[in-house]
Amino acid sequence: MTTFNLTDEAGARAFFEALSIPTPEAVKDLHEFQKGPGGWDLAYRLLQLPAVSCQFYGAHTLQVKLARDWATLDATHRLPLRDQLLGWLLQFANGPLVVLTKLCLAITTFSVKAVPDPWPRFIPYTLEWLRREAQAIHAAQGTIVAVDRAILEFLSVLPEEAHRGDLTGSRAALYLQEINEALPLVLETCHGYLATSGDPVRGVQSQGLQRPGDLEPDVGTEIQAKTLRCLARWAQHELPLDQLPGTLVRALYFLPYPATTEAAVELIVSIFEHPKAGQIQTTLADSFLGAVTSPWLTGAVRQTVDEENEAEARVLARLLLSFAEGFPDLMAESLGRRPEVDRLVELLFAFTGFPGHFAVDQEVSDMPLQFWTLLQETLSELDELPAAVGPIFDHLVRLLVDQLQLPDYPTWGTWPRDVRDRFRLYRRDVGDALLACYYQRREAALGVLFDLLTAVPTPNSGAAPAWGPADPHWPRVEAVLYALRCVAEAVPVREAAYLPRLLTPEFLGTVARSDNVLLQTALLHLIGAYAPWLNRHPALILPAVEAVTSAFARRELAGPAAAAFRALCEMCKGHLRAVAPDIIQTVVRISPGIPKSDKAKAFQSMCELLHGLAPDRFAEPFVYLIGNLLVATRDAARNASGLPVDQWRALTLEHLSYLTACGKGLQPLDIGLRDICSIDLTGTDEDADDEGAPPFAVHQMDDGGLAASALAAAAGWARFLGGDEYRRIDELTRAVLTELSEAFLQDEEVTEALCQFIRCTLRQLPGSSLGAAAVVNERDAPLAALRTYAAPPRVVNIVQPDPWFVVDLICDRYARLTALWPGPAPATLGSLLTYYLDTAAHILAAYGHLVPYTAWYRRTTALADAGAEELRTGLINLAGRPAGLTPDALQTLLRHVLTDRPALVAPDRAGDLLSRLLSALLPPTVHILGRGEIMTQYPHLVISLFGLLTKAMAADSAPLARLPPEALGPVFTLALRGFTLTDRLSLKTIFQFATELLGGGTGASASGGGGGPAATLVAQFLEHYGEAMIAEVLLSLGGKLPRSMLSQPTELLYKSVTCHFEPTKRWLHALLARDGFPSAHVDAEVKRRFTADVLGTRAYSRFREIVHRFAMQCRNMTDLTYGMY
Repeated sequence: MTTFNLTDEAGARAFFEALSIPTPEAVKDLHEFQKGPGGWDLAYRLLQLPAVSCQFYGAHTLQVKLARDWATLDATHRLPLRDQLLGWLLQFANGPLVVLTKLCLAITTFSVKAVPDPWPRFIPYTLEWLRREAQAIHAAQGTIVAVDRAILEFLSVLPEEAHRGDLTGSRAALYLQEINEALPLVLETCHGYLATSGDPVRGVQSQGLQRPGDLEPDVGTEIQAKTLRCLARWAQHELPLDQLPGTLVRALYFLPYPATTEAAVELIVSIFEHPKAGQIQTTLADSFLGAVTSPWLTGAVRQTVDEENEAEARVLARLLLSFAEGFPDLMAESLGRRPEVDRLVELLFAFTGFPGHFAVDQEVSDMPLQFWTLLQETLSELDELPAAVGPIFDHLVRLLVDQLQLPDYPTWGTWPRDVRDRFRLYRRDVGDALLACYYQRREAALGVLFDLLTAVPTPNSGAAPAWGPADPHWPRVEAVLYALRCVAEAVPVREAAYLPRLLTPEFLGTVARSDNVLLQTALLHLIGAYAPWLNRHPALILPAVEAVTSAFARRELAGPAAAAFRALCEMCKGHLRAVAPDIIQTVVRISPGIPKSDKAKAFQSMCELLHGLAPDRFAEPFVYLIGNLLVATRDAARNASGLPVDQWRALTLEHLSYLTACGKGLQPLDIGLRDICSIDLTGTDEDADDEGAPPFAVHQMDDGGLAASALAAAAGWARFLGGDEYRRIDELTRAVLTELSEAFLQDEEVTEALCQFIRCTLRQLPGSSLGAAAVVNERDAPLAALRTYAAPPRVVNIVQPDPWFVVDLICDRYARLTALWPGPAPATLGSLLTYYLDTAAHILAAYGHLVPYTAWYRRTTALADAGAEELRTGLINLAGRPAGLTPDALQTLLRHVLTDRPALVAPDRAGDLLSRLLSALLPPTVHILGRGEIMTQYPHLVISLFGLLTKAMAADSAPLARLPPEALGPVFTLALRGFTLTDRLSLKTIFQFATELLGGGTGASASGGGGGPAATLVAQFLEHYGEAMIAEVLLSLGGKLPRSMLSQPTELLYKSVTCHFEPTKRWLHALLARDGFPSAHVDAEVKRRFTADVLGTRAYSRFREIVHRFAMQCRNMTDLTYGMY
């Protein structure tokens, strides 16, 4: 429906007035009018109107009609239309350029359709026609037509449009042949426009280049500039290789003339970007480098830099960089050997160091950065470096540091945010160029940076702090620190000539006292970047840690301080263990002033430090940090301070985020049994000293030495885990979970945070170690037990609550929430249920794969018996009889870990734990989702439920099979209903569950449970629901699901065929015998062949091809090209 009516004069007039603005409504209607047969007449009328926008849309309409409706144009009208188009082109030769360009595009579109029949030799015809008619107009009317302008515009648009035309096969070849045959005429025409009283072919010999200011008259006209741009278009697409040198010489001739400088640069750039220019780079270089050393170009570059003329500087920089980046091999090999190349490098230095701050004063200095990196990469491939390379890159380092400098504080404060962001991005690019300099110069580059730093005046002791915000020298110091940070990734940890002079207590103290946020931020980033280097220089670690921790006290520095602190804790943990308690106390003391997110990162980093501590050093900082945090969280749950609801809730969320961060930090690394058996269990290893060593790698010890030292650690851990402090931590954890889940039972955000804390603490023995642990020889069991359990924080999460308690808590809270359904806010209740279901899925993942661990657990638990002489004898044989130590310590520790406080679940009881969880969660959830349209309205609840069921089927203890039939039936019925959903994620999850179900559970398969409870469960499902499930699969293939989701039913059908062949075969035959099922587009023969093919292959790739072909046949898409992919 159009807004305007062109059938009456008033409507047409209103449309033309609106289009002259133009309004969105008029443009929208124009697109509709262009589709009809009246579009031709509309184009003619628009071209006759005085408004430029109407003229433009008239030419545009002609172009659209020619491209879209050429077939409807009568053959007898085509050639007259061509001449009419050329007439309009001549008519607008003196008119607006946008209209002229659009008419040229319309003529080009016409030529694409009409070449070679009925319009052969269209380029000569166009040029001859325009010149002839222009002369006729001049003779008849005395009017001078700018025919040259029209010709050049036509020739300018032709090359690009020729490659974008709607041409294929032979027609494309014929059209390009027409263009190639006309190329000599095109060049002759352009060269004619470039003719001057001088000789452009002399190029670099022109007096304009050799004698700046002594320019020839009548050179550098608008037509010549347009000609140069026209040639640039041809150079990009069609210009033969043998024409490039002469064209380059002509372009160089016009460089000194202001009206043609930019156009000449555009042509030169196009020549150097020609795909075959490298084949004649020597010839091109000889011509161009002669211009580089000319007085005009050298003087022009210096003048633009001195006058800070950014517009002209960008043009000249583009000129020089087109050659430098186009021929990096020539540049690298000629350094110090060709004066012209050395001069070119000097000119690029001028643009690299262009005055002013980037993004504020200029946008020139970023242009050469890529070239310097390219040059370094090219130089790295040379067998012998030119002698000039060193001075060049040393000077470049100085220039780049100058460009990195920040403005003074008052100026920095006036910059808008977007300008600051752009300047930061520029500094990052400069950093990449500095990294290239370091790769080229290595230690010499550091020497240059330190020379710049030592050249900064030594701070004087006075009232104002050294290098403070008012000190004019701090930007140089900050720039050097930033530069050092940029090259950190390449600096070897063995570097000892310069960095030890920087990261000293004196320098760190000076910066810390400067009260300069920007300078201190740079130092913190530097410390974080050089954490691996500090690890090899332990004497400098503590001063760096002190500088970082003291920065936490200032809010503006908390972010970079947290990042640096984390880097130090990760890279230098071996050296920081001795002072970990002091570090933790310091950070906790100043933590009230640290922003929340940064404080959480700091807590996580501190907890990661605790991993390597011996038990006597672990207890105090652990209790101090975790105990105080748990007390604060419990008090927040009780709202002991009587805060308003919003503040109470915010405080609770804040403390939960800290607890979660600590839980993540205390989570052991997922290492295998081999790693466990090689770690140092005494807390005395200095693993970080070994460059490249994996976490917990230690110097090898014989079994006797290991057992002797580990017994001491076992005694300490036994005392800690059996002590009152740790028991208090456990009680506080239970209290926090209980009281928070009670106080905020219906609060989405708090419940989500609480479940996240639970999930981040869940930990069984490292999954990759379970299978290997089961096959440990009985003779090695004592030593294996010692190695596995003598350092509990490295194999279990020390803050993990009792999983039985967690399951009981989840079951209770879930029952209370489902009892409220639907309540006044069912969406909120649905989200709360989702959080608990997702947490239950994590519990299944943690404790659902323990069958391979059964023998190992029983053996280790037996060793924990105080009367087990086997452990006593085995360890004494290994360790001798160290004074004051007995195997009783290990037995006590094993009892604490395995039985007294079961952080680990016994494999033979894991099924009971998980079935208790499922029996409490599944019935109410299935009951809720079984009502009406609940499955459609709450897809997130469906996704969580079937994600939980998938984890349950994968568990090797088959917890789902332990549920009574009356509980499983509704689950299977709900799954079958789920196949009718339209939500993609819900469907995907249901298909995954069904696929896992038909496989009988991967865990059951792995443990040889083919005839166990899992198999019985699958058999029951197939007996009652198998045929209906396969029917849904076939309907999905038949068109019910989009093609992008075919992989899910394909995998389910493959699992059914491979695991349950006979019933699947029977169901397929019965279902596909129905008429029109699963689609009316497939006949009986197609379905018969499909059945035979899927039943006759076990190769999944082949199976998938068969199913895909059948799905395309069901959709009647086999004849469409895109349907086969």
